[in-house]
Amino acid sequence: MAANKEAVVILLDVGPGMNDGEEDGPTSLQQAKACIGMVLQRRIFSESKDEFALVLLGTEETANNLADTESGEYCHITVAQNLKQADWKLLQFVQDIEVSMVSADFVDGIIIGMDVLMHQTQGQKFAGQRLLLFSNFSSEYSPDQVDVIINGIKKTGMEVNVIGPTSLGHGNKEDEVGHEDRNHLRNQKPKTAQQLSGEALLQRILDETNGEAYSFSEALPALTNYQKKNVQSAGWNSPLEIARNLRIPITGYIKASEFKLKPWKTACAQRPEVKVLRETTYHMNDEVQTEVLKQDTVLAYRYGTTLVPFSEEDKVNMEYKTGDKGLKVLGFTKQDYVRQHWFLGDKTMYIVGKKDHESAQVVLSAFIRALYETNMVAVVRYAYSARSSPRIGFLSPRIKPSYECLVFIQLPFMEDLRRFIFAPFDLNKKHVPTVDQLKTVDELIDSMDLTTASVGEDGAREEALKAQEVVNPYIQRLYQCMQHRVFHPEEPIPEIPERLKAALEPPEEIINLAAPVLEKIRGLFPLEKLITKKSVETGADIFQNGDKAGGDEPEKKKTKVDEELEGGLAQQMEDLVSKVGSITPAEDFKNLVALPHTQFSNICKQLGSVILQLVTDPLANTLYHKTLSCLKVYREESVKKNYAELFNTFLQNLKSSLRAKDKELWDRIVTEKLSLISQEECSSSKVSIDEQINFLTTKEDSLSQEEKKEEIDEDEEDLLAMM
Repeated sequence: MAANKEAVVILLDVGPGMNDGEEDGPTSLQQAKACIGMVLQRRIFSESKDEFALVLLGTEETANNLADTESGEYCHITVAQNLKQADWKLLQFVQDIEVSMVSADFVDGIIIGMDVLMHQTQGQKFAGQRLLLFSNFSSEYSPDQVDVIINGIKKTGMEVNVIGPTSLGHGNKEDEVGHEDRNHLRNQKPKTAQQLSGEALLQRILDETNGEAYSFSEALPALTNYQKKNVQSAGWNSPLEIARNLRIPITGYIKASEFKLKPWKTACAQRPEVKVLRETTYHMNDEVQTEVLKQDTVLAYRYGTTLVPFSEEDKVNMEYKTGDKGLKVLGFTKQDYVRQHWFLGDKTMYIVGKKDHESAQVVLSAFIRALYETNMVAVVRYAYSARSSPRIGFLSPRIKPSYECLVFIQLPFMEDLRRFIFAPFDLNKKHVPTVDQLKTVDELIDSMDLTTASVGEDGAREEALKAQEVVNPYIQRLYQCMQHRVFHPEEPIPEIPERLKAALEPPEEIINLAAPVLEKIRGLFPLEKLITKKSVETGADIFQNGDKAGGDEPEKKKTKVDEELEGGLAQQMEDLVSKVGSITPAEDFKNLVALPHTQFSNICKQLGSVILQLVTDPLANTLYHKTLSCLKVYREESVKKNYAELFNTFLQNLKSSLRAKDKELWDRIVTEKLSLISQEECSSSKVSIDEQINFLTTKEDSLSQEEKKEEIDEDEEDLLAMM
């Protein structure tokens, strides 16, 4: 199996010359560290197997295998880290590097980097070996071993990349460099003769070894984007069955697929060597979060108020068993009949004839051209393997000068389609657009056409925001925040960088083209501020004047009341609930009781209905805490209002039902001491202290089975009457 990892030696010059930079801008060393940080972050987030070594040029000490202190060769060069996978420790080490006061020969540094690669890759398989040099070449060097370096790089197949303040070979001439480098040259000091000579030497090495050089202004924007590397998909071999006696061997390749962030195991770990143990526990949705064993649980789906269990046995019985692998043509239809909003799936696949199977390629080519000439597509059944659930899709012909293929896109089954019916706009004549409005909107769409929104180097209009050139801002932002949290766990998330904000804005060309049309739209579609009318239902519940709130009240009077309450009490009431709901019944009850002009008995009946819904729910055992909180607030407010009759009657009926059907909930009521309201607590109560105490006394009833059954039936009738 071929290796898919790369060995990289980073050569970083930390000598005094790296302290130079733009006026009021970052130094060469700071920019170099930023580039190295981006390279390492990419590998950490992708959990790449690539290995990195770090060699520092210009250190006070010397630590490398080739150093000779007597002759002074290879001095002030330190191998700070041997080859290993990128981690946060190495990234933090790079960020802490400071400029030294000692210079080193960058040619010696390249030789030491080659030595590290040669010795530390022995016995291992690497897909490639690379030297990555960061320097501004201001230190002295010895060109004696340049030929040795060139021959060694060619022999081993190493790649050499050089990144510096500006691109190599341009000297101090602004007219020979790019726009970004031109700005750097204007702000930086002119290059010295030593730097020009060193760049010329590096240029010779790169020319003879097919190496590449970049400036910081070129490298940083490219490295800042955490773009996923394009991966050549493995071919999927299967037959394409057009008819019973016509089966074409084909190979499918994934052309485009949805990018999904995989769960990281070690990418964000401060100590990746520590093993992470995962433990899953299951708990009931009750007050104490009672733990249950996995074997005591079963999957269930809710159908209305009924829970329908779905066991593993049911799942196995309903699973798709086996079928034929491959693509099977079900029929043909016109290309125009396949609507784009029917396209499903998370990938697109290109179908070609099987490699090294000439007859299959010839037959498939004829099939592709027949579909193309008739403007047809083939509707097919697709199954990745014999045990995969079959899907439906279509094959569309695609013919290019360099290749021809079929494009597979998934389609929905009938039950996957959802039809939504909306009222037409012309029901209200005010909403029917005029001819000028329709024409202007068409102009706006044309002006914002991305296919011609950009201007190429040759001056011709071309597509803007091409998929292969645009990065996903979500991924960029996520990785930025993760890196910040690793190094600064106590600090808040940083602000969104300007480059990401710019990526979320429409292209400037689009804005300029659409500006005149937008002005026309502002004139044709005037906006009016609408004042939302107060809800009649809410007002009727809160302000009840007689049998019908606001029944035949004159319009002038209603308007005056609204104006008087505008922004005051009416605005506050607008946010309040109008009845006791099942989501937060206790809070709703307290809020409604606090309102003026409300009938306490009506609100109590609403709360009682909600409590009965909770105790009769199939998941009543998971709602005990909500039921108890409702009873508590019901009792408290009844005492405050000196209105005990409703609560006492409700609790007595509830007790009879719960002791027969849900003893666990009744036991909790006893534990919470939610008894009847006595005369001492509320003067309107007719319950004595003894009755209050005896009400919660639990004792076994000495009843016959028939008597108990009759009692249960009566309790159910009472509950129904209460509801």
